[in-house]
Amino acid sequence: MPASLAFFKSLFRRLTVLLVTTSLVACTTVRPVPLGQSEKPSLYGRQDDLHLGDKISVTTVDGRVLDMQITELHPETIEGKIPGQTSTIQLRDEDVQHIQRTEISGAKSTGLAVGVVALVILVPMLLLMHAFGSIV
Repeated sequence: MPASLAFFKSLFRRLTVLLVTTSLVACTTVRPVPLGQSEKPSLYGRQDDLHLGDKISVTTVDGRVLDMQITELHPETIEGKIPGQTSTIQLRDEDVQHIQRTEISGAKSTGLAVGVVALVILVPMLLLMHAFGSIV
């Protein structure tokens, strides 16, 4: 096998591993949730934009920071599960200083995927064309 062909096979394998690895990662964004400031109540009777299953980081009025996933919402309380623990925690709205919600950013994830696919396809193609004299 010619040395240049072995080089390109090796490069293609590495780029494929990069593609697979980055496709498993979703880009996330952390956004603050203004408490009690929505124009209309949610299904849970709350005046904010929280939903069951949301992953949030809560800062309490006594300074604790809790990362949790919402399991129940009520008009004046939030109940959630802290990763790695079996019990749930219930927080009253008056105990919460602020909340940040972690969201998956579709635009960032799509941009990353398109960039990686372009890298995996275009770079080897350009290198092959250059190696075999199609591009000056």
